[in-house]
Amino acid sequence: TGYQRRVHGGIMVPSHASMWLIPFEDQIVTKYWESVYGVKMTSMRPYCTQRNFESPYPVIENIPPECLLSDRCCIKFIDLRTSKTSQTDAFSSPFSSRVNRGGHLHGFCGVFTVYFDPSPAPWQTPRTLEQLEGDPAVIQLTTVPAAAKEQETHWMNSLFFTSEDTQVAPGDVISGTIFVRPNSGIRRYKDVEIAWTVNDARPRRKTWHGAAGSTAPSATAAPTQ
Repeated sequence: TGYQRRVHGGIMVPSHASMWLIPFEDQIVTKYWESVYGVKMTSMRPYCTQRNFESPYPVIENIPPECLLSDRCCIKFIDLRTSKTSQTDAFSSPFSSRVNRGGHLHGFCGVFTVYFDPSPAPWQTPRTLEQLEGDPAVIQLTTVPAAAKEQETHWMNSLFFTSEDTQVAPGDVISGTIFVRPNSGIRRYKDVEIAWTVNDARPRRKTWHGAAGSTAPSATAAPTQ
């Protein structure tokens, strides 16, 4: 723990972590079924899209940055040198994102960034998220969707598909609250609930469960009988 590192004169690496939420449009399903080894299979799109909308589990998959509808919004910042498990076991956070391109809201992309802060005596010098993000000496490892394939990580993205397709336009505001709680079956897994609105219109809410082997299959996986 961070406390043990301080007591014994060690360091905690990474030193900080942040979690983010980004509204996204699922362009993977749309593009994938246009040509599957040269065969047009667009009739599969409605099935795959509906399956994701109905699934109570997140999809774990990398998506390209062009799927994102807005900038990322931080939902949790953690100083790993001083934090306690109670601070991350369960939490809630408001979020608000302004849409920067038109499209369809299909869900929320969950990503994280960890920071390696080289500052001396780090536990005695609290650092803000803004300081870490703006310091070129701080090394960052992030799962934010990357343009280059070699920049993707094996952690991939956590895709929380909503229950319906919602059209959005530039300037629209997607806001709400995310609730993270321990899974009732396996405590180290988390259940996520998101309540959101678009421009303060009709409120929507959905819960996704996390448990061993519970993540949904790829959005482009063929159906099984």
